[in-house]
Amino acid sequence: SPTFGSDDALWSLAYEFWYYIFLIPLLYIVSKNHAILKLVAGMLLLAGLVFVGRNIALYFIIWLLGAGVAVLGRTVKGIRSDYSRLGVWMSASLMAAVLFALRARILPSGFRGDFTLSLSCALFVWMSARDNRITKPTLVVGAARNFAGWSYSLYLLHMPLLVLIASFLAGASGQWYPDGRHLFIAIAVLLVVLAYAYLVSLVTEKRTPALRSWIEAQFRRVAPELVKI
Repeated sequence: SPTFGSDDALWSLAYEFWYYIFLIPLLYIVSKNHAILKLVAGMLLLAGLVFVGRNIALYFIIWLLGAGVAVLGRTVKGIRSDYSRLGVWMSASLMAAVLFALRARILPSGFRGDFTLSLSCALFVWMSARDNRITKPTLVVGAARNFAGWSYSLYLLHMPLLVLIASFLAGASGQWYPDGRHLFIAIAVLLVVLAYAYLVSLVTEKRTPALRSWIEAQFRRVAPELVKI
């Protein structure tokens, strides 16, 4: 269905909905030893991929890169700290270069370009996780964890507010030249959007752990055998 209103970022929710569904048969395929269960799960997964169409099916590969990073982090050990720190900077530079190449149309748009960017991003995430400095309390680590705590609210809320502000500020021209005045206004708009998303997250996303604990408590009370302690 069309994206609701001006919130174009919501297109990915339709994709993610199916990916969580596909994850169920995929887990059966990789974790069960029963041949018939594997076969049934594989048929269900294949039917689901055919049903959603080529585009959503292809991007499932990108979505699985997150799991790939987690698996790689558990299996690959022993990277020296100085090498991992160098790897963080190299992978970050690679990701920035790929992003620039996409924006400059050097790399093709669509799945091929997105997959290339996702690979470089996955490499950066993995190298960052290997760096033992992330366990130490620093200003950068604290800021990263804070932003991660309300990143979903920012993803969900930023676009409609930006469209609303742009409709007032840009006017009929629809474009700004990147001079000093307009860059200053753009930074101010960015800060307003960040503050808006953060304030909303205080009554929504920040309360997710409390809600999760409450739901788990209800399950323990009604059906304790279904909850893993």
